[in-house]
Amino acid sequence: MAPAALQLLLEEKLREEEYTHISFRDSAAGREAYLMGTGLALWEVVLVNRAYRGDIVQTAEHLGIPETLVHAALNYANDFQQEIGAELAEIDATDFDALRRLLPGIRQTAVPKEFEIVRKPVT
Repeated sequence: MAPAALQLLLEEKLREEEYTHISFRDSAAGREAYLMGTGLALWEVVLVNRAYRGDIVQTAEHLGIPETLVHAALNYANDFQQEIGAELAEIDATDFDALRRLLPGIRQTAVPKEFEIVRKPVT
């Protein structure tokens, strides 16, 4: 195994030891932090939490997970803002035409103003 790969795995293992409920896995976007036992990437939790304007209870209910897992995701995201922020920036930069190229047949729907996602720094 290459030294860079070993360094990455070591860093991920140290983060898993420090941050309860966080694990790393391969995805289509590369290695990403996930909530253990949920299948949710941390950026997904942050995105939903933004939509609920930081409300932990609503985020947990929406995702069907305990509040402690939402806190775990947000704690990690706060400490690794650059990492999670980069993933969120990629999502923010994706427009409908890009999605249509990836998902032929997708349809666009208008979203009422009160349901728009609030864009704010990860906290």
